[in-house]
Amino acid sequence: MATLTGAQGISTGRYHAAVMTNSEQWEAACVRAGRSSGDLAHPLDRENAQSSCAGLFIASHLGFSWPGIWVHVDIASPVHSASEDPLLNSVSPLGVATARPPSEEQMERDCKRRRLV
Repeated sequence: MATLTGAQGISTGRYHAAVMTNSEQWEAACVRAGRSSGDLAHPLDRENAQSSCAGLFIASHLGFSWPGIWVHVDIASPVHSASEDPLLNSVSPLGVATARPPSEEQMERDCKRRRLV
């Protein structure tokens, strides 16, 4: 899983993660799991160079003839649109505005909390 590309938000929207895999069965399973959990997912079109590039990068490094299954899930837009965390929203590619920027103290506390998790 990765929060990689702003292009993902254009391809599958703000609320759907982008899924790319070399297995139709796993692709369908990811979409079903998203519906079941509420974390929606949509398959990526391999012809869309902008958003599918990361998935194809994985495939090329494994080797396109690799016999195993790989799944790439890009969650860049959903992670930002679903979060109320001020630190995450301050770096969001979606430009989510908070009422006021987080204080240095708040950002430090959030960073420490993330390291503990």
